[in-house]
Amino acid sequence: MNKLPITIIRIEASNGIGMFTNEKFPSVNRDGFLEGLARRHFDWDTTDFNFPTPSQENLDLQAQGIRWYCAFKTLSQVDELILPEEMEELILAGYTVYLMTVEYYQEGKHQVIYTKDSVIFKKDINSLFCV
Repeated sequence: MNKLPITIIRIEASNGIGMFTNEKFPSVNRDGFLEGLARRHFDWDTTDFNFPTPSQENLDLQAQGIRWYCAFKTLSQVDELILPEEMEELILAGYTVYLMTVEYYQEGKHQVIYTKDSVIFKKDINSLFCV
């Protein structure tokens, strides 16, 4: 686990869950809401996108018995992986894009997982994606 601060991009619903988590909020899935985005994520090894799940990158979502949350590493990565119309749909569904700095995280080649109690800076940046 890393302790040096890192800046990340997180997309989450008003209840704090991520866009691929099924917890009482429209989540991205293969059979409905933003199906194309879900397929690029869950079937990443059969597409042109580098968008693996945390476990596919050997990141430990069970480490130390605490809850870990997923984030993008850069804004350019978000732009590459989420189409503008998908981002618009996420925001209209109640998701917020945050620029965050965290201190406790695991870093993979394509993503970061972090703990919520390690967030030292958080800013809503939805305006960067709104038309």
